[in-house]
Amino acid sequence: MKNLKQKRKLTADQLLKEIDKLQNELFVADVQFQLFVGLRKAAPNYKEEIQAAPLFWDYTMRAHIDMVVLRLCRLYDPDSKTISLPNFVLTIEANRELFSEAAFVERNKNNPGLDWLTKYNRDLNPKFLEEAKKICSSQNPLVKNLLIMRNHFVAHLNHELTFGDTEFFQKKFPLHFKDIEKLIKDGFGLINDVSSIFGGSYFSGLEGSNYPVDDFKFTLEALKMRLKRRQGKMFEEE
Repeated sequence: MKNLKQKRKLTADQLLKEIDKLQNELFVADVQFQLFVGLRKAAPNYKEEIQAAPLFWDYTMRAHIDMVVLRLCRLYDPDSKTISLPNFVLTIEANRELFSEAAFVERNKNNPGLDWLTKYNRDLNPKFLEEAKKICSSQNPLVKNLLIMRNHFVAHLNHELTFGDTEFFQKKFPLHFKDIEKLIKDGFGLINDVSSIFGGSYFSGLEGSNYPVDDFKFTLEALKMRLKRRQGKMFEEE
């Protein structure tokens, strides 16, 4: 245990890089999830356009949700060799000395706004760490189902389930779209809470942003116009 904690020792700069990495991974997962959701919602309004290239749109939507699940499997991966949310919690626990007002002041001693910044809490509450562990582990039912999905369908294809009742298994350990959204939101919440205490960046993903996750409609609208022109030419030929 001591050797493992020693391996998790980081400098302040390294911790910030790990925070940035996890924030970026969550952001990409969020973008792809919102693209998938947006495409599904838009589909009824673009039936003709989607039917013009059904294979492309079907595989495009599948690709987005598959990558979202894959990224979440990596983000919640309990393997000790990975950069993931559960390991991040263990890392900050092993580097508690970085989370104190004295350490914060030392890191920011040349910051002209230091007096104002020190008014905020810079210590990690032990209860916060315990709660964070629960959120990131199989104690959380959503994470449990995600990891079961990972072990049987994502990282590996379960041999027995290939010939068994896969549908029953997935009903027993479901991973609904609302659960995926919650896993992304919880991930951002955890990282941002730690980053705020440490003095790093706060990145809430797509929430409150104007990121163009609905720009796929430009393609669908262009396809709609092309189909209209084609139909017009057909009528002219008749």
